[in-house]
Amino acid sequence: MLYEYYSFLEQKFGKFVVLDLHSYNYRRSGAKISASPEKTYPQINIGSASINKTIWGDLVGKFINDLSLYQLNQTMLNVQENLIFKDGYHPQWVHSKFPKSTCVIAVEVKKFFMDEWSGELYNNIHKEVKLALASTISGIVQELRKI
Repeated sequence: MLYEYYSFLEQKFGKFVVLDLHSYNYRRSGAKISASPEKTYPQINIGSASINKTIWGDLVGKFINDLSLYQLNQTMLNVQENLIFKDGYHPQWVHSKFPKSTCVIAVEVKKFFMDEWSGELYNNIHKEVKLALASTISGIVQELRKI
């Protein structure tokens, strides 16, 4: 079914980008344990291992740069590439089936927008993460038009 859908998008648009959005736990040792350091667990990890950088490298770079420039509580987001996760089965599968038309960027957001043990959502931070991701759209479109 996904193959049919991506084939449809390929026919309609030629080239397109998919943000494969996930979140990850960083207080793995327990609720009372202090958070792991930012350099070990960035706020956002971009998995791009299976992306063909010859075709999509500038687009991925622009996405990472734009996301890194987003200010959350007067601090720029900590965005790292391929540090926690490099990507997953979905991006690998898509890149093997649609290598020249589709770029899947795996976006892993650290659960700093919630209490990962109780499930309590920090609404203001959650909204900021949404706005941060939305702030990358114009850059993605700009780079996509160049390809």
